This record gives sequence, C-alpha cells and structure tokens, in this order.
Amino acid sequence: MKILIVSQHFPPEKGAVRRIFEFARYFVSKGHEVSVLTAMPNYPDGIVPEAYRGRFYINEKLDGVNIHRSYVLPAANSAPGKRMIGFIVFMFTSLLNSIRIREDFDVVLATAPPVQLVREGVSQPLWIDSRLILSRRVESGSETIVQGVWLDWEKIKQTLRREVADLLPHFDLEPVDENSSIQVSRLLATLPAQLVLPELAMVPIGLSPIRISLIFAWICLFIAAGAVCVLLQGVVTLSERRGAFVSAVTHELRTPLTTFRMYAEMLSEGMVPEAEQRQRYLETLRIEADRLSHLVENVLSYASLERGKPGKKRELVMIDNLLSRVKSRLADRASQDQMELVVQVEDNICSLQLSTDSAAVEQILFNLVDNACKYASTAKDRQIFLQVSRNSAEIQFRVQDKGPGISASEAKRLFRPFSKSAQQAASSAPGVGLGLALCRRLASALGGSLVLESRIGVGASFLLILPQSSGKS
Repeated sequence: MKILIVSQHFPPEKGAVRRIFEFARYFVSKGHEVSVLTAMPNYPDGIVPEAYRGRFYINEKLDGVNIHRSYVLPAANSAPGKRMIGFIVFMFTSLLNSIRIREDFDVVLATAPPVQLVREGVSQPLWIDSRLILSRRVESGSETIVQGVWLDWEKIKQTLRREVADLLPHFDLEPVDENSSIQVSRLLATLPAQLVLPELAMVPIGLSPIRISLIFAWICLFIAAGAVCVLLQGVVTLSERRGAFVSAVTHELRTPLTTFRMYAEMLSEGMVPEAEQRQRYLETLRIEADRLSHLVENVLSYASLERGKPGKKRELVMIDNLLSRVKSRLADRASQDQMELVVQVEDNICSLQLSTDSAAVEQILFNLVDNACKYASTAKDRQIFLQVSRNSAEIQFRVQDKGPGISASEAKRLFRPFSKSAQQAASSAPGVGLGLALCRRLASALGGSLVLESRIGVGASFLLILPQSSGKS
C-alpha cells in the first residue's frame, strides 16, 4: 500500500511532529511505501537550517520514508500571523511541487498546524480515589485544558509481577499518594507506586559440600597454575643458559683448535728451524691440549651427573698419597701462568684416611686452581695456596689466591651451570661457566660440600669439606 502524508512540519523539527515521523516509520516497517509532503524545517524558532536555506524543492529519504520538501515562509512559534502566512505559502508551493510526485497513492493523510500558540505540559500519573490517571495541561491561547487517560491499574500490576516473578516471587505493589508512608528505595520510576516485600529471614550460610569442593578446586587450580609458571620459567631459564653454554663452548674450542692447526702447519712445513723455538711451539700445543682435555672432561663429568650416573667406586686413600697424586698437576697448571702453588698441610693429618673418589677430588682441586690462575693473573702476589686442615670429623681443602676477589652479585650466580656466555668469556677469563657448578655437584656426590670464602680486594677462597673415615694407617 502507498501512503502519502501531507504535513507542514516534520523532523528534523522538534516537538510533537516526532509522532508523525514514528507513524510513518511504523507503516514502513510493515512493508508499505510512505511518502511525506512537507515544508523546509524552521519550527519552532523560524530559522531554516543551512542545508535547506534558499531551496524551493528537495527530495530526501529518512529511515525508509520518502520526503518531499517545499519552500515555506519561516515563522517563529511566537508569531501567529506570520505562521498563518507561512501555512498559505506552504499550501501553494506544495501544490506546485506535487506535480513532481508522479505516483498513485492508496491513502492520503493531511494535518494542519494550529494557528495560535499551543503549549503542552508533561503527562503526570496521579491517583483519583483508587483510579490511576495519566493527565496533562494543554494551553491554547487563553484557554487551559486538562487531558487525561484512565489506566487499568490491576492489569499493569499483573504485567509487572509477571516480568519479575523469577527475581521477586512474593512481592506486591501499592499505590502511593501524599498520605502514604514512602520508602524512597522502593518507589517505581514512572508510576506512583512502591514495592511491598515480605520480611526476609536471615539464614546462616555454612560450608556446604559444594562450597568445600569449589574451594578445594580453586586452591588446586592456583597451585597448578603456579607450578606451571615455575616450570615454564625454569625451562626458559635453562634453555637460555644452555644456549649461552653452547656459544661459550664453541668459543672455547675454537681457540685451541686454531692453535693446533696453525702450529701444526708451521712445524710440518719446516717453518721453525730453531730447536728452541720448536720446543716452545710443542709446549704451547701441549698446554692447549691440556686445556681442551680439561674442558671436555668437565663437560662429560657434568653430563654424567645430570643423567644420574654414579661416580667411580670410593676407596680408602691417605691424605699424603692424595696430595702426592694431585700436587704435580696443580703446580704445573700454576706454572703455565707464572704462578706458584704453595701447599700447607696441618700437622698429624697426612696419615689420616678418606673414603672418597680420588679422581673426583683431583678434578675439584684442579678446577679451583685453574680458576685462581685465570682470575688472579693480574695480582702482584703470584702465589696460590692449597691448605689442608682437620675440623672435627671433616677434612678441609682450602684453595686461596691473592686476586681481586668476588663481589656479592657475582657470588649469587657463581655455582650456576652455563652461567657464562661467549661474550663474557671473551671479555674476562676463558671458560664456559661450568667448572664451579661441577665442583659443587662432585663435592655433594662425595658426601661433602664446597663453599665460597671471599672478600673484595682480599682474594677468592674456596673451601672443600669432605667427611673423614675412621681408619688410620
């Protein structure tokens, strides 16, 4: 169905003309074609918007409504005479512009604005006896009219109760007038009525089985989430440290291999004629071979401990024999850096026996002396002390140098495996950051411990503590 609405006033004008627009939109939503023949907007202040100013005809669409606008003489709401002239002008211009609308309409609706000023009040609900009335004041010229509609309060109450029956199954609504006892928190927003609620019984809430189960489930969930976070952090940290370890090992292997290749080529091609110089080159190759062997030995030993493989079988060994076994190797390592190993043994302990793995003890002491050679290389005092003493049922091996010492921040990560990157190895002393971690693991496997005793500026001191066996030779 095609519908034509003729109205001088239409949105975007304000006021009651919104009802005409809603009326047109309703028919559009039902599938009808709606056209509106109206004037250029100027109500209520008599000002035509810039987009419509000076135009005789405009065709536009608003929410599916086809709008034909015609020229009109603008008139403010406060000028009745001018408004009448504007209405006549609109009748004339809309008649001319209707020729542009070449359609056949099934229904034509026309409205005419009042000539005089009409003021409409706001509708207010009120009670007259037991009846709910929605009323307003309308002023037309010098006349005041009261308009109203009688509402069916019982049906309204039933509808509202159905809407909130799931939330408030036992409530009622009572009218509110000037004589009522009002509870502001229970007033309705648009109707003069308030909620009437039954007295609420206070029921203590205990720990039901469901609540206990939920609390336990949440605790388990938080514990699991914390464990996952710790595990992921550990995996990421270990991955980073192992990546740094691989980089450092690669760096450490490159130096001796490069030396091997260069010196081997020079010696094989006869480029070193002097016997003394050849001997120095061969000695360099031996030192680099020892360094490479020491690196590989540390890596293999740590890998064996990581896999949980037990070390070599322990045996009873006298302290004197143990020192004789390791002293020459430790002194040789110190001499490679022009340093001197000083062995100090407490009286009456050389004959004591240890039930231990001699090779593991030798590896621990060699790593400690090796570190002293590397980090105390700039010290004025070129001595490295190996002190052996007894404390109750323990034998203590202390390796001490006169280097710069170890700071508190460095001491925190000193015994962590893979703690040194290739850049750190290149900028400080060579190594992969595995020696001290291996020493502590070996000491623990022997039933002892390895601790750091160091102060800045005094030198580094490491104390290896091993349990003493009860036998004497």
